Amino acid sequence: LIRSNTNAGVAIEATQSTPGLTLRNNLIVENGTGVQILENAATQTGGVLTMQSNTIANNTTGLTLDTYASATITDNIVANNTTNLNNLSTSASGTYNATNDASFIDASDVVGSPMQLLNAWYLDGTPATLSPAIDASVLRTAAGVGYLGSNPYAEPSLADINQLDIGYHHAAKDVTANINAAQSTVVADTLAPVAGDVVTVVATVKDVVGNTLGAGLTLSSAITVNSGATLTHPAYPVDLGDGSYMFKFTAPAATTGSNTVDISANGILIGSVTIVW
Repeated sequence: LIRSNTNAGVAIEATQSTPGLTLRNNLIVENGTGVQILENAATQTGGVLTMQSNTIANNTTGLTLDTYASATITDNIVANNTTNLNNLSTSASGTYNATNDASFIDASDVVGSPMQLLNAWYLDGTPATLSPAIDASVLRTAAGVGYLGSNPYAEPSLADINQLDIGYHHAAKDVTANINAAQSTVVADTLAPVAGDVVTVVATVKDVVGNTLGAGLTLSSAITVNSGATLTHPAYPVDLGDGSYMFKFTAPAATTGSNTVDISANGILIGSVTIVW
């Protein structure tokens, strides 16, 4: 999971000019640019990359390929980015990709309508029948799926049974109903910081039997001011990719105060901490 980077989620340097580097089976979402392959215009050289089975979605730009860079792009979803492909050079080739705006260049590529490739379909409970980007079987031959009657790049080592997309191989589902506040944890590294210090709070979301529910949930914080000023914090927590989420709160400098912080996952309150400085 490569998520929430201001610039590029993945950047391939121009010096990576020898074929052999492969980017495979990643979920690359909500970055400035999902994947950028750079060039050295002075020497007319650029990075070389093979991309297989990635989901690149909801970035400002999905894939940027500089003029002297090259890539083989196979079995990827590049969709729902503000711009899916930018500056795609003539050195790009690939097959069996899915997009929502006809960006790709090969006849085997599939274009789904915006209703089929919904925002965040890779994380929510969107039914498989609403998206063409589905591994219905190892060879994607199930009737009615409407995507790739046979794809040699499907991965037979994975159990591609229902709800698995071609980029990031996991079962897409809405786990909101399984969130259990009693089992979930919200832990601060300190509850009594010095003014100006940063408090790190890690929330782990679990179900009723203590299983961690994983990455991709929407976590939020609400602050109640008991006294003094308000803790400051970034707009979003960091998704650590293992089912835990990291918040950082800064106590105002040269003041005293007390705030209670409520942490919610998908709108469900899972825990609170009171921070006094």
